[in-house]
Amino acid sequence: MRPFLEKLPVIPGASWSLLNRRLDEGIPFEWHHHPEYELTLTLNSKGQRFIGDHVGEYEDGDLVLVGANLPHTWASRARLDPTLPHVALVMWFRHEWAQALGEGFAELRPIAGLVARGRGRARFFTRGGGARPADDRGSVRSGPARALSGIGSRASGAGGG
Repeated sequence: MRPFLEKLPVIPGASWSLLNRRLDEGIPFEWHHHPEYELTLTLNSKGQRFIGDHVGEYEDGDLVLVGANLPHTWASRARLDPTLPHVALVMWFRHEWAQALGEGFAELRPIAGLVARGRGRARFFTRGGGARPADDRGSVRSGPARALSGIGSRASGAGGG
């Protein structure tokens, strides 16, 4: 199946876009790609995510950084709380924006590096299992708090995580 090219709306004067997607019927399978990076936090939902040739399970609190032009989608199976909708908080940004963050703020330099290393890749951050960088094929390697604290401690010169 070929992914469709999703054209994201351009917001004049904005550096990035955010979608607060709330779905009663579930997150549909929509195999797509786009030139922007995507950071997606999934809440009150569990199911499968498909990123590149990686197929994996996701649950509440799943956080994924998807590289530019990498085909991806989610398909939900159930809500954790049936009285609340499935939620996907999606942030899209360009490589240049993340790079500029690192150039403008020393404390954010590791984030620019994370994005630079993530071209064509995905990184998975799970509530229970931690941050797990994935290679180009989506194979997984290691905690969100651990990875993010490691970014912060390296930025401050403290060594780290």
